[in-house]
Amino acid sequence: MSARAAGPGRAPGAPLVGVLALALLAGCSEPPAVEGWTPPGWHDHAGVRLAASDTDTAAALNDLGFIRMRIRNDAAGYQARYVQIAGAGEFNKRVDAMIRAPLAQLSFTPEAFPSGSGLADRGCLPGSAGWDADRVLTDPATGPANATGTAITCEVIAAFGSIVGVTMRTVTGTAGTVTADQKTTLYADVAGGTVTDAAAFWKPDAASDVWTRTVEQLRRQAGGLSSAPIAPPSDEQTALAAQALADVRERDDGTATITLPPGIASPELAGLGLDQTTAATSIEADSDLLAGWQTDAAAALENQRNTPFAGLPAWNASLPVDCSLHTCVAVTYDDGPGPYTKDLLKTLLAAQAGATFFMQGKNITGNTDIVRAVAADGHDIGSHTMTHPDLTKVGPDKDRAEVVGCADLIAGITGEPVTFFRPPYGAVNDAVLAAIGKPAILWSIDTNDWQGPGRAALIQRSVPVSKPGDIILFHDTHRDSVTAASDVMAGLQDRGFTPVTLTQLFGGKIPPGKVTRR
Repeated sequence: MSARAAGPGRAPGAPLVGVLALALLAGCSEPPAVEGWTPPGWHDHAGVRLAASDTDTAAALNDLGFIRMRIRNDAAGYQARYVQIAGAGEFNKRVDAMIRAPLAQLSFTPEAFPSGSGLADRGCLPGSAGWDADRVLTDPATGPANATGTAITCEVIAAFGSIVGVTMRTVTGTAGTVTADQKTTLYADVAGGTVTDAAAFWKPDAASDVWTRTVEQLRRQAGGLSSAPIAPPSDEQTALAAQALADVRERDDGTATITLPPGIASPELAGLGLDQTTAATSIEADSDLLAGWQTDAAAALENQRNTPFAGLPAWNASLPVDCSLHTCVAVTYDDGPGPYTKDLLKTLLAAQAGATFFMQGKNITGNTDIVRAVAADGHDIGSHTMTHPDLTKVGPDKDRAEVVGCADLIAGITGEPVTFFRPPYGAVNDAVLAAIGKPAILWSIDTNDWQGPGRAALIQRSVPVSKPGDIILFHDTHRDSVTAASDVMAGLQDRGFTPVTLTQLFGGKIPPGKVTRR
């Protein structure tokens, strides 16, 4: 008997296979459900997990008493925000070197800007250490003119015990093209006077381990199921992790957030379709893992972490200011001390603004406490004679008695010599200069406040017309001059000026003869 041909598309015996399959399925029963069971997930690997970025620090850390500084120079393509600490010489020296380094090959002349430039906002900027580098260059709060050149910013990241931590960041390039991005975190011990670079807190293999563990977490996030070891990082990739270790945000519970910049790349990630990261990547590390990465220097610092912050020394007007770098102006006050001088000192302290007081001997009697307070705050004091005569009309003996007598009176109260004077009415000639033998300080801007023009006029006569190196004349015996001081200082700082003492204006060497400006 001949075999029957199979129909198109159907194999011989197919009905029998289907019947058998159905029979087998019918004989299978569904396994019982296990109550509360869920599929296993990835466990955190050795105390590391991906985390949200944690680079913003409390703005309150900026208000601990730092000396707030800012320099903008459009001709040089440069802007720097930074802080200093009264009495912390080593910390200030390290920061000063960082802000000067980009200027080494540039011709630099301090600049002032129009009112409304916003430059009174000074010191560190919360969050800026963690910004995208392009934002540091392009944001007017930090970047150079036209987003081309060098931007230096800082962020206060820690304050505990006698320790403060400040991250300094220097970004160079143009908008969309960053050529360099360098972070350095300095921990200053304000009690011991020492400063330690955060790089000293990490063992040599810490950066590569941070990178490897970060790539493991990214591989899992991208859907990779492999647990094969990650290939070692290149030097370039290790450098990304080292940069992250310069800005670690530790918490009181011992954990920390470590944020790596964009650009993480590895063969494992490329195999999952991720050539390199385009945004910052943060991981959270547990305390035990951190301890394994850290050196003994870090452990010594950690012993203070849960101790309340001891505070910073107060700002003082005598602290160094380099007027070849900063845009300086000297604000001076004549005829005191008077009933408003103490209020003026409070204003100057709040503004971190230095000033020079030319005092009259007849007003010092009964006000020696004010003289001491002016000196204690670091402001300059000059002689304004005993009784305010026109020195060109009284002869050399009377000149000396008036000027030197007042200078000796001030020195006897403060313990510091008085090295310059201001002639009443600005009246001075060669005979007076020869008789006194000290520099005669005049002014380049006279507000004529003695005419009583009102606060608004005093501001207009000083703030918008000032130029770098000017000497401005006020009197602290006039109420409006003192009540306007807050707006005057804020207005000058808004334009980029740093109000300084005469000693600072001239770098400690006031020239001889008649002086009207720097």
